[in-house]
Amino acid sequence: MLRESRRGVVDILADSVVDAELRSHDHPNLFLVGGMVFPTADTATPTLTVAALALRTVPTLLKTFVT
Repeated sequence: MLRESRRGVVDILADSVVDAELRSHDHPNLFLVGGMVFPTADTATPTLTVAALALRTVPTLLKTFVT
C-alpha cells in the first residue's frame, strides 16, 4: 500500500502535511524527507530524487538546529 504525505504551500494546510522545506505543519522540528512527499506515485524507483531532496533539506536543518 502506498501512502503519501504531500508537500504543499503553507497557505494550503488542508492539502499537505509538509511545507516547501519539508517541515511538518503540526510539528516544527519534524522534517519528512522521502518519497512520501511526492504528490503522485511513480513506477520508477525514486532513489536519486529522494537523495536530492535530502541534500536540498540539509541547509534548512543546519539553519534550524545548528546556531
